[in-house]
Amino acid sequence: MSNAINLADPAVEPTDEDLCRLSREAFADVAVRHRETLVRLRERVASLRIDALAHAAALRAQALRSAP
Repeated sequence: MSNAINLADPAVEPTDEDLCRLSREAFADVAVRHRETLVRLRERVASLRIDALAHAAALRAQALRSAP
């Protein structure tokens, strides 16, 4: 923070600009972290989908082998 203010000091009354700057700094990395999380989540879902399809195919093949 370039103009550090002590929000713990009851005598300090931050300006609107101070609060906007604090908000921007506090949440600056949220969008990037959100995108990274979505990428990991999509990769995990794709992996689980492949596993589920392979499992279903194996069950189907087993059922066909044991069918009269």
